[in-house]
Amino acid sequence: APSVLRWVTVSDGVNEGGENLPEARRVVDEVAQLLRPAAGGTPPSVGVVTMNVTQRKAILDEIDALLASNSEEFVKSFVQKGGQ
Repeated sequence: APSVLRWVTVSDGVNEGGENLPEARRVVDEVAQLLRPAAGGTPPSVGVVTMNVTQRKAILDEIDALLASNSEEFVKSFVQKGGQ
C-alpha cells in the first residue's frame, strides 16, 4: 500500500516564535483539498500533527478564517443529498 504520509515543501515558510503562518495556511489548503469528496465518494479521515501548541493555534485560526469566509460552500461540500 502507498504511504499515507507525504512531504510538502512550503518555500515561503518562516518560523517565528514557534508559529509558521505560511505553513499553517498550506496545511489548511491541503486538508480542504483532501476533504472534498470525489463524485459519489466519501472524504477520508484526516489528522494533522504539529510540533507545538503555537502552530496548532495558527492552524486552527486558519480553519476558522476559512469557515468565516466560505462557510456555506464548505458545509455544502459535506452535506449528503439525503441529509439536507
